[in-house]
Amino acid sequence: MRILGLVGSARRMGNTEVLVTEVARAASALPPSVPPLDASRVPADTAEAGAAKADADTPGIVRLVRLSELRLLVCNGCMACAFRGDGQCPLQDDMEFLLAEMEAADAFILGAPTYTLLPPAPVKAWADRFIMALAREKKSAPKPAVVVGVAALVDWSRHLLPILNGLVMAYGFRLVDSMIAYAPGPAEVLLEHQNVSRATAAGRKLRLALAGQDLRPDFGPGRCPVCGSDLFRIVDSVVECGVCMAKGKLVDQVATFESRPAHRWEPEALRHHFHDWIRASGPSYLAKRPEVRRLQRAYRLNKPWWIRPPGDG
Repeated sequence: MRILGLVGSARRMGNTEVLVTEVARAASALPPSVPPLDASRVPADTAEAGAAKADADTPGIVRLVRLSELRLLVCNGCMACAFRGDGQCPLQDDMEFLLAEMEAADAFILGAPTYTLLPPAPVKAWADRFIMALAREKKSAPKPAVVVGVAALVDWSRHLLPILNGLVMAYGFRLVDSMIAYAPGPAEVLLEHQNVSRATAAGRKLRLALAGQDLRPDFGPGRCPVCGSDLFRIVDSVVECGVCMAKGKLVDQVATFESRPAHRWEPEALRHHFHDWIRASGPSYLAKRPEVRRLQRAYRLNKPWWIRPPGDG
């Protein structure tokens, strides 16, 4: 068994990292890093020694990656990964390494903080490259995954979990649980033991999913049962999730869905999107390209408008 944790925060030992670690520990049946209930009764060196011994007894189970330590170039939209048919990207960076780690993992954990409503730039850089994985069309059943979000304020983080949840499904994983913890300072989540307890519970669900149980998150009433979003488009009492396109209806002014509605992240829906839209757009564009290039000529006159930063030759 191998569990891969992807940490989308650049802050070492911060809130995201410690919670992803706790999910991974519980998923791999390791004891929590922080002793339960009353940590003051257990000396810090004793707790650390116990955790270190448990880690040594189970080598290779957990692998953690900080996205900020990878060289992930910005996708330039060339679509070579889709049109070549093998998912290979001409950008030379660490994306192949990361995809190999994700493919080798039996379970996946994605954690990220909130930066201006959404996850930070390294997470988006990784997200924009998902067509590389989609083009490879893996035939294995979706592997289980847990999402961990961190924020300081509820009102600034309402979109975080639905976006992260969608990303793990876009990469072909099955969402087992999704949590968010609130704390503004580095590792401040550790001051509230319920944060560690919640991460431990998510890790245990991941372990049960690895054992074959078909577990899914429970986001509660009024939320999309697929991604947890409460951002909806409503037309004639039909409710559509703005993130995953799951459809429901209004019942007594509450968005109501079936327990497992169809959505955009399902394997068959992703295959349809890839073959019938992404790949189909290639021949269509080639037929239009002569006219597009003719119309582009006028925009070359705008070259004097562009500015560059000092020292950029």
